[in-house]
Amino acid sequence: TINDVKQKIDAEFHLTLSSLVFMHSDAVFNERKISAICSINGKEKDTNKDTIGYKGIGFKSVFTDSERVFIKTAGFFFVFDKKAQIFNNFRDFYRYVNPIYTEEQLQLFFEENRENEEDFEGVDHLPWQLLPFWVNECPEELRGTSFMRNCNVAIALEMDATIEKYRDIIKGI
Repeated sequence: TINDVKQKIDAEFHLTLSSLVFMHSDAVFNERKISAICSINGKEKDTNKDTIGYKGIGFKSVFTDSERVFIKTAGFFFVFDKKAQIFNNFRDFYRYVNPIYTEEQLQLFFEENRENEEDFEGVDHLPWQLLPFWVNECPEELRGTSFMRNCNVAIALEMDATIEKYRDIIKGI
């Protein structure tokens, strides 16, 4: 809304060789919106019926058929990546999500939680959909695709066998 006049929001879907790309002209993701997609029940859509997220499906639905989700907004890139190596190592993961601990505090934690470390089964028991990784530039596999077009927000869902399913759905729209 600009001067109480609702603005048209353009949205596009594109298929690359390995991704379903969604782009829109709604506002870029600010700190509050990024925080909302990195949490459960962030409530951004409840308070603002003018946002594209108000439609009610929820951002987390993008993880249904994808294990890597790339986001480009305001010149920044980040990725939610189920296959990230950090999810396979208890100590690396804990260091990453608790960066304020000193090495001495971490060692004490690891000693006290040796049993938890032994039981650690990796990404299947972690909320990987809540932990984005910032990347410095567009991922190689998305360079030269519609993901790089000028838009406020672009989201690329890396697809595997389901790409044909989405191709058929998009053709039917």
